[in-house]
Amino acid sequence: MHPGDFERMRLFGGFDEFKNDPLRIYIIGRGPRISYDPSGFKTTVEDIQGLFRVQCHEEYRRVPFTIENRFPESTPTIECPYPHTFATFRWPHLQNGGASVHVTQFARQSDEMRKYLAFEILYIGKAYGTDGSRSAPDRLESHSTLQRIQAEASANWPDMDVWLILWSLNSRLIACIDGQATECRLSETDNDSHVANLLSQNISEQLETDLAEAALIRYFQPSFNKQFKETFPQPEHQSYSKCYEWDLSEIVVELNTEELGSMLRSGVVPAAYHHMARYSLRSEEERSALFEL
Repeated sequence: MHPGDFERMRLFGGFDEFKNDPLRIYIIGRGPRISYDPSGFKTTVEDIQGLFRVQCHEEYRRVPFTIENRFPESTPTIECPYPHTFATFRWPHLQNGGASVHVTQFARQSDEMRKYLAFEILYIGKAYGTDGSRSAPDRLESHSTLQRIQAEASANWPDMDVWLILWSLNSRLIACIDGQATECRLSETDNDSHVANLLSQNISEQLETDLAEAALIRYFQPSFNKQFKETFPQPEHQSYSKCYEWDLSEIVVELNTEELGSMLRSGVVPAAYHHMARYSLRSEEERSALFEL
């Protein structure tokens, strides 16, 4: 979402569906400013044609698009006021007046526009609070780094828009058995006890949130983050020291943005829909044990 949509989402219950699946991780980024060219619309009973206008520094690139006319019995009129990010399509026979469509809704359906929709990550943060009382929408309501990024955009990136992506976490604990190991370091009883102890541990939602934030920061290296860019993982770090006590072997955080229609990138990671931040908590020698979690 655009930061300008944030308050409207709160007022009209746009985050209510996430009450049982809280949004814990948030990403602040930027992408090229995209608008409709209001002079480029043409309508027929078969389709609606138009032009996207992509701002790249001082240049405007125009990319054509065509969408199907949903009501071929008539042609719609189109209203596209400044700043030309919304277009309202009105069909004469519809009593509700038509539909208002943000430019990114059409842009995400265009193969030619995908290269412009790569979202550059500038900051990654988390929200948990006391006993999980705080979520990403609560944290972003008053966020100094978001304000600083918006100020930077206004002063130095007039061709870019600031965007937010909010995430909930779906975690799994995976156990692997190395069937090729030739040396048994523990007895079968000790092995069983070790695995049972690990599987009985309660990996809290707060720990999951801490790990996800740290791993993603280390992976994307966002320019506005300071912590974890070079220091994850570390056994002495208080927020995830339990992982070492429990003998966890590896942390993996996986993101997929195909449904959003926008790739993610950063200064050190190329644009892609699928990203996997994967970090060992042990040395290679330690990870060669019979059981890994």
